[in-house]
Amino acid sequence: MSDMDSAKWYVIQTRPNYEDKVSSGILAVSEYHGLENYVLELKVLKKEVEEIKNGKKHLTSKRLYPNYIFAKLIPNDDLFRIIVGITGCSGFVGNPPLPLTQEETKNFGIEVPTEVVVPYKLGDTVQIVDENFTGVSGVVKNLDLNKKTAFVSVSMFGRETMVELKLEDIVPIN
Repeated sequence: MSDMDSAKWYVIQTRPNYEDKVSSGILAVSEYHGLENYVLELKVLKKEVEEIKNGKKHLTSKRLYPNYIFAKLIPNDDLFRIIVGITGCSGFVGNPPLPLTQEETKNFGIEVPTEVVVPYKLGDTVQIVDENFTGVSGVVKNLDLNKKTAFVSVSMFGRETMVELKLEDIVPIN
């Protein structure tokens, strides 16, 4: 399992209106301590709201979960300790910090899985639009929707060769 695979979402509690300051602080102190590779993503969940003030409409950004930051981190005790020491940070949810489950990340709207739909299937003949193989056609031999890649068999120099391409680099031939 790589470090990226061990990354989990954690919830960090802040003082009121300190979400952005704590987020910036996390980035700064993690870089200062050489732990920036352990901080993958920070989110302060917001939504756009239309408000009417003095008879005029204004779009404003409202926090969905005031006083909370969602952080995708690779677990590291030093990083956890440093984050808790940032001014305005009240600490992690849980002691020790408890990662969110996959269902919780979905319910909070942090990571919503996207379904990949491709207009071709195994055995279909496709046209490659990747700059290295533009105009070459081949047959789809394997699809990896998790990695968003396809393995296409193409004829090169009189031989069948398997080429791994991004899904968007191939189009079906009608």
